[in-house]
Amino acid sequence: HGQDWTRRMVDPDEPHFYSVHESDNGAVFLAGEFGVLFRSRDGGASWTRLDTGWEGTFFGIRAGVEGRLLLFGLEGVLMESHDDGGTWRHLDSGVTSALYDAVFLPDGRAIAVGEGGTFLIESAQGGFVRVARDSRKAISAVLVDRGGTVFLFGEEGIDLMSLQTVGPKRAEGRW
Repeated sequence: HGQDWTRRMVDPDEPHFYSVHESDNGAVFLAGEFGVLFRSRDGGASWTRLDTGWEGTFFGIRAGVEGRLLLFGLEGVLMESHDDGGTWRHLDSGVTSALYDAVFLPDGRAIAVGEGGTFLIESAQGGFVRVARDSRKAISAVLVDRGGTVFLFGEEGIDLMSLQTVGPKRAEGRW
């Protein structure tokens, strides 16, 4: 539980890790370069490498409702799992820009953000729709509060949007 730490030098040839995330069932996931994804079910005492079938860089992983996991990274990659990371399915993000962060909405849909001002929201029918924004500056993190305010953190500082304004009028493509 973080009471004892050991200093370790990182070998620059080893994969870099970009995200650690704990799911509701207590599993901890570690995602990084070269398609590296690990899962621990014992609080980090032991780790199992998971095969996603992709060898690019993952910038993060998030856990949603009913055990859904969303994995995201370079080249607009979005993948999901419904079996605690055992199997993965590619989702069509519709973009090739890097995705740096994602968040689940209370209804189970996801938002993903990233390079070039990319802002994607999952439609009720499935699939992701790009939301039109004036800025093309990178968004590195996203947070949604209980009131439906979307906080975008990135190169331009903090931008706020309302989920009520993110709809058919602002989306590029089918909503």
